[in-house]
Formats: sequence, C-alpha cells, structure tokens
Amino acid sequence: MNDSKIDMLSLVEKLENMLSILDDSGHPIAAIKVEEAINALKQAEDRKEKSEHDS
Repeated sequence: MNDSKIDMLSLVEKLENMLSILDDSGHPIAAIKVEEAINALKQAEDRKEKSEHDS
C-alpha cells in the first residue's frame, strides 16, 4: 500500500467519524455534504485502482 492510499483511507475514516458526529448532533445538511465527500473520495480511489490494474 503506497502513502497516498494510506492517506486516502485515513481521510475517509476521519470523514466517516465526522459524519457520525454530525448525524448524532442533528446537522443533516452538513452530514449530507460530508457523505458526498466520502463517496467522491471512494469513487476516485476506485477509478485510480482500476486504471492502475488496467495498465
């Protein structure tokens, strides 16, 4: 696992923790934005892994 992947996984984990806090605190709009960021990061990582695999 390279450093960028470790950083990406760490970032997603931190965002997921933030999402839980926002959900529990009753901040639905902010939670939706964080969830969108998590999904975008996961999709970007999936595309990167696929392109590396296809090469």
